[in-house]
Amino acid sequence: DFIVDEVLVPYLLYMKRQFPEIETFDGSDATASLPFITQDMQEEFALQPILKLQRQLPVPAYVDNWWGDSFTQDQERFWENKLKATPAYFKIQDPDLWKVGLDAPMDFARRKNKPVVLGIDNNLFQNGPNDAIRRRIHEYMEAIEEADGRGCVYFCSLSAVTPPEHVEVAIDAVRQFRADDRPWAGERLAGTQEAVGPKVTSVSTPDMSSGKDDDEEGSRSPEERMLDDIYFSVIDQEDTRTQDLVRQALDEGLGVQTVLDQALIAAMDEVGEMFSEGTIFVPEMLMSARAMKAGLEVLRPLLTQTGAPPKGRVMLATVQGDVHDIGKNLVGMMLEGAGYEVFDLGVNVSAEEILEKAVDLDPNVVGLSALLTTSMPAMQKTVKLFKSQDAGFPVIVGGAPVTKDFADTIGADGYGENAPHAVETVHRLVESRAANAA
Repeated sequence: DFIVDEVLVPYLLYMKRQFPEIETFDGSDATASLPFITQDMQEEFALQPILKLQRQLPVPAYVDNWWGDSFTQDQERFWENKLKATPAYFKIQDPDLWKVGLDAPMDFARRKNKPVVLGIDNNLFQNGPNDAIRRRIHEYMEAIEEADGRGCVYFCSLSAVTPPEHVEVAIDAVRQFRADDRPWAGERLAGTQEAVGPKVTSVSTPDMSSGKDDDEEGSRSPEERMLDDIYFSVIDQEDTRTQDLVRQALDEGLGVQTVLDQALIAAMDEVGEMFSEGTIFVPEMLMSARAMKAGLEVLRPLLTQTGAPPKGRVMLATVQGDVHDIGKNLVGMMLEGAGYEVFDLGVNVSAEEILEKAVDLDPNVVGLSALLTTSMPAMQKTVKLFKSQDAGFPVIVGGAPVTKDFADTIGADGYGENAPHAVETVHRLVESRAANAA
């Protein structure tokens, strides 16, 4: 209530007085997406404040960018809530759209008599390949055309780090479609098994890529099969099952370090590879990390008892002026899964406080996160402070607006393009530091 009544409403009313021509207030709320929170939580803590805000403004206020359409157990309810937050149009974007398919969302938009916005994945624009970019643009544009043109295709997060070649391919694809040059006319990939991909369930499945036949599987020991079950429960994002399997493995005598190294860490290594290859996206990676962490919580007391040393100590913080933490939290979970001790200072942390905590904690690596371009100077200030004090702690940086060129320019010791890459960078820096100390 405070944020709506005391911050947003006065600010937006002031804006309306200063700029009377404003017809709508447009906002975004990705943090209230599934699976970061439950649908009940979304309705109570995101939708209700949005509705309250809308009632107090003289012009419509739209808040879009919720995703999680492929995770919800009640699609109709989720989409109805989207329309309450953004009554003017219905928006759905990749990777959810690619998994859900076009038929259901287009039918929903028709039934509600709303234009539809179809968003194309920023991972596709980042990684390609070129034909996949062209084909998806054509597929979504064709769906809009079949809806009598009531809608648009949205290119998600084209930025300075998007390869220029892919931007040109996207623009050319639009021109190609408008010129009626349509090599994939009538073809649909969204929502098909090819788009969704096979669900990995267990190594005993006959068509698993492991290539093990029934005879070979039968020769595996009960311990190996148990480790496989934990491994795939993490990949399949099953929190409760992962915890139960880890407890079962310990009860049956498997070693703590064996479960950690050969099941939990190995699974997150595979998840990182899948993300790098573009076969999964941030929500899936986050949910697998959450499953891994659920298993790790079972092991943590035993790891403390056995005195098993961590691979290293990493301190994380979102820099001053920025309160976003989803990416930082994901990096932290993946680092824990990789065997590191992680200290998270939270968000909006000043350069001075980060340095002070680093001196106290003596981490092997300090990780700085920023989601806003306006907070990048604070990141630069923090790195500069560490260097000016000759603190001796390697500093890596990452976040949506951060690039390798920026990291190099400000003198950071490493750059994490994404969570798996950040873990790899930490590995490299810790190993390098250990080698230099030897």
